[in-house]
Amino acid sequence: MDKDIPQAVVEARYARCYSFRMSRIRQPALIATLAVVLGCQGPPAAPTATVDQGAMPRHQDNPRQAFDDLKDQRYQAAIAGLEFGADGVVVADPMPRRDRDDAFAYIAQGDEKLAANKRTGALAAYTLAVRSDPELAVAWLGLGQALVTKGKIAEALAAARMAARLDPELVAAQYDVAMTLARLGQLDEAITEMQRVVEIDDRHSGAHERMAIWYYYLDDTPASWRHVQAARDLGREPPDQFIVNLQAKTPGRPPAAP
Repeated sequence: MDKDIPQAVVEARYARCYSFRMSRIRQPALIATLAVVLGCQGPPAAPTATVDQGAMPRHQDNPRQAFDDLKDQRYQAAIAGLEFGADGVVVADPMPRRDRDDAFAYIAQGDEKLAANKRTGALAAYTLAVRSDPELAVAWLGLGQALVTKGKIAEALAAARMAARLDPELVAAQYDVAMTLARLGQLDEAITEMQRVVEIDDRHSGAHERMAIWYYYLDDTPASWRHVQAARDLGREPPDQFIVNLQAKTPGRPPAAP
């Protein structure tokens, strides 16, 4: 201990540390941070508060790991009742009373939370919608979109496939299947699925724009130009920088006027 610090100051600092340690702080990583800021000596006392939606994370001496553990626990709590696998998603714990009105109410909550960037809350709401009515395609659609925001792309693909399977004419579901495949780097499969979007809605300019970009990355410039033109015919101009890059791959071909 620094001998130059008056005893009264030392006692006050320890009193403040004790007060923070004994308060009900939900995130153990925050306890460690407060201990450092307030100048506490030695390891922090074991927290007594419980963490919502999961057990207390381990790695108290590693705030970053504790934070990651906490995030994972809350993610697992948000999707409780669902089981994701290679073949799709199983509703392992449906709600005791299935009600489509309840499902739509949960979807509205999910939409609101997602718009406010409350991603875990949105995910939990869409999960409840799916558990309330596993046959409702738009509930799976929302679930997949929330999973994308959490970086769970394989799980998002499974949810999007469920939505497309339940409602083959739901363009947004088919579009999300294609987009999640692209995020996984499966461009050939993504193009195949995006072609189905155009089959359902032949005026979907966004689908043509995405296929133009994907064909560019696959080095199929003739196909890329075809979809550029299709998007333009529908009133959508692909990004300027993309057109510049595509033109660089096909010298001598002037880009069509928008």
